[in-house]
Amino acid sequence: MNDLTIVDLLTSVIPRTATSGTLLKAYWKKQLDEKMEIALSEIRQGALDKINMEDRISIAYRICRSISEGIANHNFKLICRLLQGLSNNNKLSAKTFNRFSSILETLTEEELKVIAYDIWMYKNPKPKISTETRTKTEKGPTFIILKESEEYKDWKTKALEFINSLNIKINTNDIFDRLVSGGKYIIKGENPFSTIHYSLLRTGLYSLDILTKQKNEVGDGKGCPIFELSPLMMELMDYIDIYLDNNF
Repeated sequence: MNDLTIVDLLTSVIPRTATSGTLLKAYWKKQLDEKMEIALSEIRQGALDKINMEDRISIAYRICRSISEGIANHNFKLICRLLQGLSNNNKLSAKTFNRFSSILETLTEEELKVIAYDIWMYKNPKPKISTETRTKTEKGPTFIILKESEEYKDWKTKALEFINSLNIKINTNDIFDRLVSGGKYIIKGENPFSTIHYSLLRTGLYSLDILTKQKNEVGDGKGCPIFELSPLMMELMDYIDIYLDNNF
């Protein structure tokens, strides 16, 4: 029994009855063929070896339920990657897998793009923008020359490429420039992802804080929402790569 693969488990727990209609059988075959191809590309042999049979069956049923509900392929890929990541970290159990998979299966394509953007910026913090050269004259002022650093130029190029690869809909060049600026773009202006960020609060992957703008700094004194990656997101990042290599 220990050599059962995820494919063995899935095909064994799929309901097969004599009364199943032709359409239902065709639907299951199409869904299963697509999802098995993804599972085989993401889950290695032996990923389930460290857990007991009850947990294996529970995980298989959870995956089958996602397939039956027509889960999108990019969500299913993340769930398979989660299973492998938990196994790699010796954290695989039905309880932990179900906890995170229930979040991953609900994420929309746009939400996944925003999460991928936020994680990229977190893992690739913006370097110092400028280098400074000071020239002090004998009896005059000190001249300061600011030059864009090579490190920042390289980072900005990579950030632009990454944002373009996500195909995020940006309304104006100003918003696009703020995105590439990295860091807390919402302090400089309206958060272009605020609607999606508010929606993502339901997952527990983000936390919300309110930054109060002082009147002497901005002039309006209004509050500004700050969305931070939560401890739950930090844990999830240990198990999987949210970004799907342009395959959204």
